[in-house]
Amino acid sequence: MARRHCTECGAQLPKDARFCGSCGRPAHESAAVATPEADVGVPPLQEGMRPDQPRRGLGRVVKVSRLDKIVGLVLAVAIGVPVLLVIMWIVLQFVLGFLSSLFGF
Repeated sequence: MARRHCTECGAQLPKDARFCGSCGRPAHESAAVATPEADVGVPPLQEGMRPDQPRRGLGRVVKVSRLDKIVGLVLAVAIGVPVLLVIMWIVLQFVLGFLSSLFGF
């Protein structure tokens, strides 16, 4: 059985504890932590693989070509710049309207 630890202070908890004896926080079922293997569902490294290599079983790795990156950048600029200009125009009109009502010009 996995040892239980307080999620707040890290103190070891007895099996039937409902509260931490150190900090007084309620002991949750998630307080049962044990080994690194129990953390998250990450598949172990396969033999001969480095940690920085993509692991099999995590979905298809998509390779993006230089052309795809350029097309994405062009689309982002083509859509983003007009939107930014419209927002700037609206803010400018608001500021000018506010200043003209404030100073009467």
